[in-house]
Amino acid sequence: HTLTDVLLVKAGRQREVRRLRDVTRGSAALDSHRRVLYFAREGLAYGLYALSLDTGQVRQVFGAEPNGPAFSGVRVLGDGRLLFSLQSQNHDILSSEFGK
Repeated sequence: HTLTDVLLVKAGRQREVRRLRDVTRGSAALDSHRRVLYFAREGLAYGLYALSLDTGQVRQVFGAEPNGPAFSGVRVLGDGRLLFSLQSQNHDILSSEFGK
């Protein structure tokens, strides 16, 4: 498991908001107006989550199915809606053979 520390820094002082498990690297998107950090979580159940920077509470926003869809490119729009890429197929190419 990977751990990600979420810290707030103000006037040179830092405060830990929460330690998160299994955050997909590069998936975090900040909504500074609503003070929410959105992130994707990897592992047995992929999903999109929101962390309140005020309370430290995490809530599921979308997904979280075992071996379910993967999220990337999460962006917060001006009106608070989320824009992201959703990969709904979760299988890989196992092998490729080319004619000889």
